[in-house]
Amino acid sequence: MAKNDLDWVQLKGWSPGLVVNYPVKLGKTNPMYYFGLRYLKFSLKEATGLMVEFGVSYRMAIKGVNKYKLKDEFLSK
Repeated sequence: MAKNDLDWVQLKGWSPGLVVNYPVKLGKTNPMYYFGLRYLKFSLKEATGLMVEFGVSYRMAIKGVNKYKLKDEFLSK
């Protein structure tokens, strides 16, 4: 905060939200599209209300494990 900033405001409040993610197949990659709703309740009436979010995220790697086996050295310790 700058001392000469007359428009500076600090608010107190809370903002619970609900976000839904779903994968969309595009080629070999699976980006995740999401949307969400968040209600903002702050100490200032003008800052209170409903916020809608849209976005895209990308998981860098997806690798499943089919089976695994412990090494014999690990079991003998």
